[in-house]
Amino acid sequence: MVTNPEAGPALQLPEAVLQVVERTCGSLLTIEPLGGLSGSDVVRIRAESDSVAVKGGGRAAEAEFYRSVAPGLGARAVSVPALHWAGRVGGRWWLVLEDVPHPLPRERWGADDELLTMLARLHGGEPLPRLRARDAYRPAWPVRATTRVLATFPAHEAAHLSPILDAMRLAANHLFVPEHPLSGDANPCNWGVRADGTAVLFDWERFCRGSPAIDLATMLPGLGTPDEYTGLARRYLAAVTSSMSRGETERLARDIGLAKAWTVVEFLAGAAERGLEDEPTTSWLHSVFPGWVRSMRWLL
Repeated sequence: MVTNPEAGPALQLPEAVLQVVERTCGSLLTIEPLGGLSGSDVVRIRAESDSVAVKGGGRAAEAEFYRSVAPGLGARAVSVPALHWAGRVGGRWWLVLEDVPHPLPRERWGADDELLTMLARLHGGEPLPRLRARDAYRPAWPVRATTRVLATFPAHEAAHLSPILDAMRLAANHLFVPEHPLSGDANPCNWGVRADGTAVLFDWERFCRGSPAIDLATMLPGLGTPDEYTGLARRYLAAVTSSMSRGETERLARDIGLAKAWTVVEFLAGAAERGLEDEPTTSWLHSVFPGWVRSMRWLL
């Protein structure tokens, strides 16, 4: 194992992975940590002829995605990073991927037409292969997730939130019917831009099936408002078909709101489980979530 001092003591790159990078790009020059909250180690390695992104500690399902699903996405004009190598080393899965050099510009974080069109292509069309890995992500809103989140709030606050969140959980059940292939986490930080300007969606650990509203909710920064859900629903449906009814827009807007509530519950439950309560995003959500939940009674 080789430890990069600049990346911190927790990040160790196996010799076998570094050898793959050297065969792909030449002698290594620098290793840059890319961070994130997924629990995986992600770095950018610059070498003599190119740079690559290396991800360690992810799901076996993500390796399977790049091997069996990603090749078929090109026909749908859905851009994902090219896979250079995937393998299991030291009991962990490692991916060596195309380095997408530029983050998605802030002015595009509201899900512009190019990104929505790409998502619509992902969600529709011919069936994609289903993942067989045991750790493949399957979206769900279990009661225990809500219980874990409520336990992080004062008793009086939890008492007010409990019936609303329970009703939202029941109303959101249809979102998890495995109908459409999804990114599972299309948030703006999981998009990049190639040197030629092509938008690329990466981080496919949560590739799954469900309602398109799940991807749309993750694309919307923050918690969002009813007007933002409606505008996003309208623009997405325009990317799917030239004809849409007001009812379709309203239904999708409601589903985006329910999916947003679920994503926050899932995130806060995971943060509590991993001891990340003091992480800035967790702290912010913890402070604004109760008021937002009360304002979202219209979803029910």
